Order: sequence, then C-alpha cells, then structure tokens
Amino acid sequence: MPPKSSKKLKELIDQYGEADIKENLAKKAKDLIKEEINPLVKEPGTYEGTECSLTVSESATQVLDVESIAKKLKREDFLSCVNISMEKLKQVMAPAEIMKHVTGTKISRKFKVKKK
Repeated sequence: MPPKSSKKLKELIDQYGEADIKENLAKKAKDLIKEEINPLVKEPGTYEGTECSLTVSESATQVLDVESIAKKLKREDFLSCVNISMEKLKQVMAPAEIMKHVTGTKISRKFKVKKK
C-alpha cells in the first residue's frame, strides 16, 4: 500500500498534474504548427508574425564511420567513447542475451501524472 499523501503533497501533485497536462497540450500544438511552418520556410532567418517573431536556424550533425574508428583506436579508447542505448541494443540483441551483459542498475525517478 502506498504511503498517504499529506495535504501539502496532494496540492503539489495536483499543481504538477495541471502543469504537465498544459505542457503536453502545448507541445502537441507546437509540433503541429511546426509541421505547417516547415515547408513555408525556405532558409534560415528571422520571420515576422503579427505578435511574434520566429528565428529559424539549422545545424548539421556529422555522421561517423564507427567501423573505421573502431579499427583506428585502441580497444580501451574506443570503448570510452561509445554510448549504447538500450532501445537500439534491443533491435539487434535478444533481451535474454542483453541481461547477460548487465553489470548494475541505475535508479532514476520519473513523475507521471494523470487527471482523476
């Protein structure tokens, strides 16, 4: 049975829930509007609305040839640079096999709220 919530904690949970709902709705609205804006913006720059301005910038991400880097570096140096995500690993390795390579567990807290 979960611990009881104090009056203050209940108030904070409700405030957090309302803020979370507003944030999610705003993000969805922004994403939809961004999809409409994107084809209308031909190049980076600042575009003017009636009440707001929008600055569009672009950035490039370099794609590396991981295999050639692995061949070039010492094993220890290569491993110190590599960051493996569980999501990507699950695409290429069975869960039972992944579990054989787990060396520990990191605990992180996530808050998820829902309207009653």
